[in-house]
Order: sequence, then structure tokens, then C-alpha cells
Amino acid sequence: MAINKNTKIILIIIVIILVFIGGFYLKDYQDKQVKIKAINDYKKGFYSGMLCEYSCPLTPQVYKNTTQMLPTIDCVQGCTSPFKTKFGSVSYSQAELEGDKLLSDINSTISYCKIHSVNMTAMKLDNAAYFSCAEKGVEALKQNYTYLN
Repeated sequence: MAINKNTKIILIIIVIILVFIGGFYLKDYQDKQVKIKAINDYKKGFYSGMLCEYSCPLTPQVYKNTTQMLPTIDCVQGCTSPFKTKFGSVSYSQAELEGDKLLSDINSTISYCKIHSVNMTAMKLDNAAYFSCAEKGVEALKQNYTYLN
């Protein structure tokens, strides 16, 4: 069976259109994957800085007219500066950052530790217990998010 010239031209046009559409969707998919990776890198940087801060050694410091055990300023600045340097001018929408539950899980972990680190007798936050709990809790989140490894 012979295919006439008009049919061949139509088939060629259809193939070209399909290749163009396929290329468009492939490019769109690649762009989305690049964006997801960039957002995950941002969250990984935030996570690393947060974990580092909660790992800082505690020293007695005056805060709000009370001496408390708090992370050293130099350590906290050392933890936050890599994130600020790399991502200082980068911003993502709340919806983009909430693509998974990492930030929500970090917030829940920190809240849990605050509640469970209150010395009920003195009605004060036990900072040593709080920072230890937060460090362990935030560290444990790593197993739930593969891009943090």
C-alpha cells in the first residue's frame, strides 16, 4: 500500500508537533526538578544551621537581666553565616517551602522541647534540657528527609 504525498506531509507535521510538545514538557519537567533541588538545598542549609545552633556549647550569659545557659554568640554566628552567605538574597514563597513537612516538623520539635523542658517547680525553661532535646529532635528528622543526608 502506497502512502500518497499529502499523507506523508501530514504525518511529518504531526511528528514535528509531537516532538515539539514532548520537548516542551521535558523542559518544563527539568525546570521543575531544578527548582525542587534548589528549594531542598535551601532547606538543607537552613536545617544544617539550625542543628549547628542547637549543638553550640552553652555558657552562662546574662539575658533579660537573668543569667542563663545559652549558646555562645560566636558559635551561633558561625552556624548562621554559611546559610546567610549562600542564601542571603534567595527567597521562596511559603507554599514552595512547604512542599514537604520539614519546616513544620522542625517547628513541632522545637515546640515539644520547649514544653517538655520547663522546670515546673521554678516555672522556668531549663535551657540545658531544651537545647539538648532540640538538638536530638532536629537531628532525628534527618532520617525522614533524604535530601538532608
